[in-house]
Amino acid sequence: MDDTNMAKAPKKTKTAAPQADSNEKMPLTQHQTRKKIEDILEQRAFEKQYGG
Repeated sequence: MDDTNMAKAPKKTKTAAPQADSNEKMPLTQHQTRKKIEDILEQRAFEKQYGG
């Protein structure tokens, strides 16, 4: 019983922790956000033009 509980606990923390850490430690700068938006818009324009 103890072994299964020990095995399950780290899985929950591993999936939950990186998301919180990445959001708290590494917020996107204005430049990164703008670049990300531009990339998305370029991708959409490309797909629209070439039927992707």
